[in-house]
Amino acid sequence: MSESALWDERFEQLLRSGLPLLPHGATIPADRPLIDLGLDSVGVVALVTGIEDTYDVTFGDEILDVELFSSALYLWQTLRRLAGDRTGPGDVSPSPCGAP
Repeated sequence: MSESALWDERFEQLLRSGLPLLPHGATIPADRPLIDLGLDSVGVVALVTGIEDTYDVTFGDEILDVELFSSALYLWQTLRRLAGDRTGPGDVSPSPCGAP
């Protein structure tokens, strides 16, 4: 789990890679708009692709809207819904193909 214990470490790493305005080592705020942390259109594509590959989920067109990136927590909760909430309170099991 990440230090915030709201999401797992893989999600944390994916998020950090797309948030250039987040200071190194800083905690990702659960409720702050990701755009405020530097997420741009290129980062959105990379983040969505990374999440889909890592967690073996697919974001349908109907959920790809601005609200999805309103906060890290909202994105994590959406991911959990897409994954069918397969595991415990904070975890979403990554797919074997997404393993490093």
